[in-house]
Amino acid sequence: MARMESGRITMHSDESEWRLHEGEGNRSADKIVHFQAPFQSPPQVIVGLTMVDIERNRNARLAVEVTDVQTGSCQVEFKTWLDTLVWGAEASWIAFGD
Repeated sequence: MARMESGRITMHSDESEWRLHEGEGNRSADKIVHFQAPFQSPPQVIVGLTMVDIERNRNARLAVEVTDVQTGSCQVEFKTWLDTLVWGAEASWIAFGD
């Protein structure tokens, strides 16, 4: 029987793993999402940006993707590059499977 879960993940410059507001070049930060209950097999997970806080005097470059999908969790990764400074971001995710 198929089921679905959803939620939001927020990261910002107050968190130690967030370095997207510092320096230049490729930078990323990730956080693990734990599902309420494990799926029988790794689910499909869709993620999309719902909020960004980006330095206004720079180009806006931000990507979000899901990595390392397991039956009980997945990882959401925020990425930026070049000289973009990102102070925070939020993403919504939906996981569906059996």
